[in-house]
Amino acid sequence: MPRPASGQVLVKIECAPLNPSDTYFMRGMYTFLAESGKAKFPLAPGWEGAGTVIESGGGFMAWRLVGKRVAVTKCQEPDDQFTIGGCY
Repeated sequence: MPRPASGQVLVKIECAPLNPSDTYFMRGMYTFLAESGKAKFPLAPGWEGAGTVIESGGGFMAWRLVGKRVAVTKCQEPDDQFTIGGCY
């Protein structure tokens, strides 16, 4: 299980919508990601979701979110890479 860094939280995902962008990605219609080397497969889709914060990595305010229900989106990665999986 991943450990959150300072200022981050770990969310137990309880639901994630199925959006057109997710289905396009799963059907291989975003070939530019693979061709550019920005996507590191295998990669879980699901760019947004909702759940409960189960762990805090510490930092200002992150600890206050433990036990709270939150909505999340896939995080922005350096250089627009796609190496961190989504919510599915």
